[in-house]
Amino acid sequence: MRKNIYAMALLLALKTASVQAQAIYSVSTFEEGDVDVELNENGFWNGGKIGSPTIGDWGEEIYACTAKSGLATLNVTYSYDPEGGYDWWGGCALSNRASSAFETLSDQYNNVVGGGADGSSAYAVVYGNGSTIDINVTDGAVVEGLYLTNSAYTMKNVVDGDGYSPKFSNEGDYLKLTIVGEKADETTESVDVMLAEYTTELEAITDWQWVDLSSLGSDVKKLTFNFSSHSSGVPLYVCFDNLAISKVYNGISTTDAVAQVTPVARYGANGQRISGLQKGINIIKMSDGTIRKVLKK
Repeated sequence: MRKNIYAMALLLALKTASVQAQAIYSVSTFEEGDVDVELNENGFWNGGKIGSPTIGDWGEEIYACTAKSGLATLNVTYSYDPEGGYDWWGGCALSNRASSAFETLSDQYNNVVGGGADGSSAYAVVYGNGSTIDINVTDGAVVEGLYLTNSAYTMKNVVDGDGYSPKFSNEGDYLKLTIVGEKADETTESVDVMLAEYTTELEAITDWQWVDLSSLGSDVKKLTFNFSSHSSGVPLYVCFDNLAISKVYNGISTTDAVAQVTPVARYGANGQRISGLQKGINIIKMSDGTIRKVLKK
């Protein structure tokens, strides 16, 4: 009975908050049913021979591919050499691989945690500078944030080094990610995230970490991922999950409404606290005291 009363209170707070903020809230989870592409039998998607290709300088076929989840469209470029019979990619791929190990290049879709944020399966894998995500809201979009962690490939290089880049062992060794938000008027704001850094010892992201992107402001139409490092040989990968986007449509300032807001607790529709997003209605308490509802299919 107490759980039911609590659930009713949460739903009432949600209804009140939605009237006050008038916001559309979406979380791109990349789970099956929440994304419009299918992962292959090896547990990843990196585009493919979809549509008509353009032909590159060396005769390679270049395919521009997309994957949609929530209000976000991930862009990936898939290239295939018909003469040599090999392929490569760059941009935003998807994975549901649970291993955190890196042994061969086929493990480039693994992350250091193993699996998605909040104990989920799927997540996105970014490879290369200039990788982009389109935000599918006409105006007023605020990217609240995302969960982020290092890829297994990058972390293997940071800890052990390889023939392209030595391990991080000297003060000043670093790998930094810059997430750039481009607005409808083509102005930009950015947020920096230090993925790995050696000062007196190695410090690196080894779990799913929430990154607040609300400082990018409103009317964000595109996100771009850029990397910088002390070494040109460091693998430029990062993994992310649960990309949260909102849109305020009653004239209330979106920046004021969502700035510095992060999820602090999650509940099922019955009011019972849960550790991660589950299928159906999820009630999320934010750090500013507001309550939001997310439907996970």
